[in-house]
Formats: sequence, structure tokens, C-alpha cells
Amino acid sequence: MKKALLIAREMKFFSDFEVNNIRLLQSLGFTVWCGGNEKTRLWDARRIDELGVKKVDLPFVTNPFAAENRRVYRELCALMEKERFDLVHCHMPVGGAFGRLSAHRTKTGPVLYTAHGFHFLSGGPKKNWIYYPIEKYLSRYTDVLITINEEDYRRALKFHAKKVIRLPGIGVDTKEFQTGTLTKPALCEKLAIPPDSILALSVGEIRPLKNHEAVIRAMQALNDPRLHFLIVGVGDYEEELKQIIVSCGLSDRVHLMGWQKDVKELLHAADFYCQTSTREGMPVALMEAMAAGKPILASDIRGNNELCEKAGGELFRLLEEGGAAGALKALLGRQDEWEAMGRFNQKKMEHYDRSVVSGIMREVYSSLI
Repeated sequence: MKKALLIAREMKFFSDFEVNNIRLLQSLGFTVWCGGNEKTRLWDARRIDELGVKKVDLPFVTNPFAAENRRVYRELCALMEKERFDLVHCHMPVGGAFGRLSAHRTKTGPVLYTAHGFHFLSGGPKKNWIYYPIEKYLSRYTDVLITINEEDYRRALKFHAKKVIRLPGIGVDTKEFQTGTLTKPALCEKLAIPPDSILALSVGEIRPLKNHEAVIRAMQALNDPRLHFLIVGVGDYEEELKQIIVSCGLSDRVHLMGWQKDVKELLHAADFYCQTSTREGMPVALMEAMAAGKPILASDIRGNNELCEKAGGELFRLLEEGGAAGALKALLGRQDEWEAMGRFNQKKMEHYDRSVVSGIMREVYSSLI
């Protein structure tokens, strides 16, 4: 039986985002191996254990230049030498770099690399462009370079990969998010807030990159007592965010809800969704919110601005003073349009459905067998 090796920095990545690709490879006759750091919190190993994959603990760390990653590189080379994989699919910068270097050294392949949003982007921090020459160089060792947004696709065409394709994100089950049982009154009661409150929701790891602060500062500027902001997720930036919430006088209207199992239900009960990140590839959480029929408040960056249009929400420029507050005020002023905005977003998500992405990936994998 053929063997495929999937590589990412964290093993959690596979259970969160790669279940569909694992099933595709298995349907094509592959035994699937997953390699990544197993020591990550909130990792539901059952999702991939149930698929019968072989897990390999590769203790990558975030800094690509760290000595720990060089040791993992040697382990990865030894694994490839021993197992002689028939296909390697790498994900994210660290997994993509060391996976491709190892495959090149051991003459393993073909090699696919999915860039889930290059670190460098138009209008992004200049320091992130240090990754540009690295990605361009490593594309030499890439049979198929997969991008998930238009900006990255156009840039990757100038690289050296044998083939560049563009996926409409990693796919969402749009039908799954169209229904829910949790009502807004029930959620308000759970939060002990007035039933006529306006509920804004954001889902994602609590770290500076996700920029929850933009919504909090905008709420402070508008001072609308009806508006409550629900933040789902955990992260190392939580204590700093709590201090910001207190300093803005919003402890009673910003709710840190921690990790939640059923985000779909919260989406069903919320009024609109916020995606105010400083960098994204093609955000799954935003796609799920649109599939749930929610109006959107989003930062005008790559990924977000491909998904969010005026007919479905409001965008703001990160560096524009008062931009988030202005966009939030505009969205609140369009409350009579929210239902139509939600329908528009649901319709748009049909092009990003998991079935569309699966069809493309099946063709890609099949062409490499």
C-alpha cells in the first residue's frame, strides 16, 4: 500500500483542518502518517485516531531558526529514509520548510506544500518579508504549491514550483452552519445580560495577531450600552487583554468565554461576527460565520477582503485612526439590512464549500499517483 506523510508544526493542525484530506488520501489507497508536535493544548487526538493514521511526534517549535527544529529535521530525514513515502504534503511555514528540505535531501516525493497565508503580504509588517526569499527558494523543492487566496496565488506564480494552484480556502461544511438550536434570548440569559442586547462574536486564539482589541476600543468609542462582545478562545495574551478590557471600562460587556465545543450554536445566537486580525490566509472562522448567515465586521486585509463585501458587512483599514469604530458604527446603523446581509454571505459561501475544495484536492492527489 502507498504511504503519504503529512507534516505540520503542530499535530493539532491535522485534527482541526486536515481530516478531509486524510480521508481523500485513504480513499486513493494511501496509508496516512501525520507528523507534528503532539505537546499542544486543546488537541482532540480522537479525530485523527478514529481514522487510523500513524502519528509521529516531531517536536517543532515556532521559531524556524531554533536549534530544536534542526534536531527535528534530522529525525524527519531518518524517517523518510526508513519509510520511503510515496507522497509528502507539508503545511504552514515551519512544517513546509523542514518537510521540503527533508524530502529534497532524501529524494522523497512528490511534494505538496499548502501555504495557509504567506507571512508576507501587501500592507503587512515589513519584518515579515524576511520569509519571502525563504519561501521563494524552497519552492524549488515543491511539485505542487497550494495557495488559499488570490494575493498569495499571484505571488506564488512568480516562484519556482512545478505547479501552483489556488483553493477557495480549506473548505467549510456550509450546510452544517445554517441551523442551530441556541437562541439569542437563551444566550443572553446565560450571560445574565438584557435580552435586547446586541451580540458581537469572535472566535480564535487570544493573541495580538487576532486583534480583539480593535473591537474593544471601538466599543469604548461608541459607548453603546446595548453592545456586548463575546470572545471564544484561549491564548497567552489573555491577561493583557483583560487589562485592556478593564482600562476601557467594559468588564460588564466583553465576555471572555474560553474554549467552546459547539461554536455553531454561538454563531446561531449572535447578531454579527468580527474578524479583525492583522494577518490571515483565508480564515475558517470567518467562513463559518458567513455560512451561518451573519453580517461581518472585518479588517481590510488579505483573506478577509476576499470574503467580506459591502453587501455582507463592513471593512476597516488597520492603520486608519478610528477605522474600526467607524465601521462598527456603520454596521450598527445598517441593522435593518442584517438579514439580507446574512443571506448574501450564505450564498457566497457556496463557492467555498468543502465539496468544492475536496473535488480540487482529489484531482491534485490523483495526478501525482
